[in-house]
Amino acid sequence: MATTLDVRLSRIMQKACLSARELALWLNRPEVTVYRWIKGSTPRHVWLDEIDRRLSVLELLAQKKEFNLVPYDLPWKERLAALKRLRDAHLPKSRAAVNRAQMRSLNRKK
Repeated sequence: MATTLDVRLSRIMQKACLSARELALWLNRPEVTVYRWIKGSTPRHVWLDEIDRRLSVLELLAQKKEFNLVPYDLPWKERLAALKRLRDAHLPKSRAAVNRAQMRSLNRKK
């Protein structure tokens, strides 16, 4: 049975001690949008695959206890910076970003 997005978001927020702001940083979406998803709103279809991909990586990291890299007692700016470094290290570029980069390189060769 598939778990709804709001349940997954709430679960990962509790497990990894993340705020809506930090989750928005990880998902690369506006904080207000992520807050609406937490409250049960459904994201646009175009974002579902990317949100699922990013959330799956976050769930896997939380399961492996890699969130010791982002201590809860850090000041919020430092915590956001640490989370961003963790995100950049563990999230490969999306397929769309890779495709855009490939198209740019093809256009330069012409």
